[in-house]
Amino acid sequence: MISGTWEKHATAFNTEGLKWFYGLGGQIGFWNNTSTNFPGYVPAHSNYTVLGIHGALGLEYTFNEIPFSIGADWKPAFNITGDNGLWPGYMSGAYIRFNF
Repeated sequence: MISGTWEKHATAFNTEGLKWFYGLGGQIGFWNNTSTNFPGYVPAHSNYTVLGIHGALGLEYTFNEIPFSIGADWKPAFNITGDNGLWPGYMSGAYIRFNF
């Protein structure tokens, strides 16, 4: 699976270092399941290509004193082909980044 996202960042709550962001993107992936059936997920011995779109919404704080930032984001996705349907928590989570 490979994906790309265009994001727009803006200052949040008039706080220096705190940004919120939103965006849109797309993904494509190739699945080859040669193992057993995963109930409600991928049928056994199935091969398909996934093509979809996703959104992004998040909040990130960048520290001035140290080269790190912390944040959280939500990236729901909708696959148009292959394993089609809505994936409400696709690639979502919290993170810590080292900033160059």
